[in-house]
Amino acid sequence: MKTMYFALTIALATMANGVPTQPLFAANAEKTQQRGSIASVERLGIIRQTNLQKIAAEFPGGITAKQSVELFRVTYWTVLKGKPIKASGLFVAPQHVEQPKGVMMYLHGTTNTRALSPSQPDRADGEAEAAVFGANGYYVVLPDYIGLGVSHEPHPYIITKPLVDDSIDMLKAVRQIAKDRKLNWSPNLFMMGFSQGGQVVAGVHRELDRRPIRDYRLRGSVGVAGPYELRKTSLPKAVESNCLKCIGYLAWGGHRPMQTFTVIRLARR
Repeated sequence: MKTMYFALTIALATMANGVPTQPLFAANAEKTQQRGSIASVERLGIIRQTNLQKIAAEFPGGITAKQSVELFRVTYWTVLKGKPIKASGLFVAPQHVEQPKGVMMYLHGTTNTRALSPSQPDRADGEAEAAVFGANGYYVVLPDYIGLGVSHEPHPYIITKPLVDDSIDMLKAVRQIAKDRKLNWSPNLFMMGFSQGGQVVAGVHRELDRRPIRDYRLRGSVGVAGPYELRKTSLPKAVESNCLKCIGYLAWGGHRPMQTFTVIRLARR
């Protein structure tokens, strides 16, 4: 129901503005495959403040949505096994904000279908972050992850390094978009991750502590219910509790490393 509501919101917002999904920028990809460089930016539409307030009202704490937001699908270059590849994600920009509060990056949980990637118009992730953070003066960044969104590479499930690289490269791409569109900037970076995203956000935080990137200042991160210690915690707990649901996660977690780091390539649809 929540996904259907947000899809309808996007459709109405797009029709109200008379602006269909359209490319705003397309780089010469063959010449610009540097990590974090932009391949394309597509405008998905505007979500009005009144609609965002309805979404924010679903959460505790009396959150107020103060402004409308504009949504973009960003395709950018990252790397997997030393090879340049394209990845994608959702970028949310608050409207009419003279001084943004910072950047909030949200790393989503496990999904096994491309249709639920944050950058898709029928997204499951994106509306809550847009309402809570985007409508309160933050830029919001939601990577799809390698293997989801526009990427047709095998998804490196629970393999931290490529997902960390992917996430940091999207931050670089978003900074360039802000410069190109002459958006006011704040270097304050906050991060959240849930489930699989909890593991990824921990890895991104560690990497940024070791190697900070230009125009960002990491302020803090929160990871929720992530598989942080697979061998000592996640696997034993799944076995001890007879978690039937965990069987799927464990099977996928065992299969994805094989698919990612061997010559076996299974067709993805």
